[in-house]
Amino acid sequence: MAASMKSFLYKRHAILLTERPWIQLKELDSDHGLNDVQLQLWQALKVFCQDIGQAGSKIQG
Repeated sequence: MAASMKSFLYKRHAILLTERPWIQLKELDSDHGLNDVQLQLWQALKVFCQDIGQAGSKIQG
């Protein structure tokens, strides 16, 4: 990816993170298919779902 495009994307993501502090941006060293980082993605999704479940439990009491 060209440096200028990468810089643009980082700036855009920085704005999104400022507006939505619950978002975590994690850069993965992979190609467009993300085939070599599927395990990392699934693990992150599992943690996310567990966190959402715990938050829902606290809200419902």
